[in-house]
Amino acid sequence: MQVPRIFNLGETIVAESLISDCSLSKQALSEILGTSRPTVWRYDELAYWEIENYKIEYPELPKEEWLIKKQKRDRQVPLTPYQIWIISGIQICFKHYRKEAPVKNYIRANSYVFSRDRYEARLKQLALAATAA
Repeated sequence: MQVPRIFNLGETIVAESLISDCSLSKQALSEILGTSRPTVWRYDELAYWEIENYKIEYPELPKEEWLIKKQKRDRQVPLTPYQIWIISGIQICFKHYRKEAPVKNYIRANSYVFSRDRYEARLKQLALAATAA
């Protein structure tokens, strides 16, 4: 009798998402992930609107620039390590679902997978594994 395999996309995302020790430009991240810069921008756009903690990572522009740039946050700055982790997790979702609508639905239904708490727990897990080795 064959035992069924259990697949948990959330655990795969948490375990396999890229962990960076520094901020990176979207161009640099696209090279690391082996994808195009427009694809990283698309993932960034999706994360920006679907994951509140992701949006908060972008610094706020001075109020006088809000009207000029038509946005409150400066999205031209390099991505933080948390944002890098999110983008690589979204890439894993796209490998599984292939289309944007199911990825959005997954993010909405499983927002805890992309939470800052989940990211920090993964960092602690990696730090413990490194000290044990």
